[in-house]
Amino acid sequence: MDLQQMRYFLTVTETCNITAAARLLHMAQPPLSRQIKQIKTELGICLFDRKGRSLHLTEAGKLLVNKVQEILNLTDHSLQEVLSFNSTSFDILALRTVASASSILLPKLLTYFQQKYPLTRYELYIGATNRITELLEKGVIEVGIVRHPFDSNNFDSFPLPEEKLVIIAADSYGLPKNRPVHISELTTHQLLIHRKYETLLKKIFRKYHRTPNFLCKCDDIMPLLE
Repeated sequence: MDLQQMRYFLTVTETCNITAAARLLHMAQPPLSRQIKQIKTELGICLFDRKGRSLHLTEAGKLLVNKVQEILNLTDHSLQEVLSFNSTSFDILALRTVASASSILLPKLLTYFQQKYPLTRYELYIGATNRITELLEKGVIEVGIVRHPFDSNNFDSFPLPEEKLVIIAADSYGLPKNRPVHISELTTHQLLIHRKYETLLKKIFRKYHRTPNFLCKCDDIMPLLE
């Protein structure tokens, strides 16, 4: 499976349709279909399930997407570094951050960094903490902004300003606005939480002999806010 086939595969996964993918790739549909079939033959596994005109990734296909994205990101970043070395004096910094920090911390940090290192250009990715630490270990990215908990023993790290764990609710919930909320006041409400805080919240609720009612657990806080 070469780089071109990887790009074909990734485009098909993004469109869920061979015809649409071929249009984006500026190629005819039959050659693209042959390339996807060749990938399946080489790997010996089924990557897509067909539902009507749409293609949906199998579990093996989902795993391959992550690996292909890593390879292509690393390839693109490496090529840009080489090209920038030969043609300009720019340095390229590959960094990845959790979504919430991208709108809160990152603008100030990059503004300061850009003033200090004006010849730096950036490759910015958004992702979850566990994904960021995985990419750091593999060398795909060079800097990550993550949230606890994570294994700090494997990385050089330093803390950013601490943030309080807060509750966001509509006025109709009747929760107090000008004082901390006690756990007992939450037991009658359905909660939407970031999955990484599930263990912590359960521990806090148990301390007060309460049971939380988790309506939804998610890997990203932004959809929960929406």
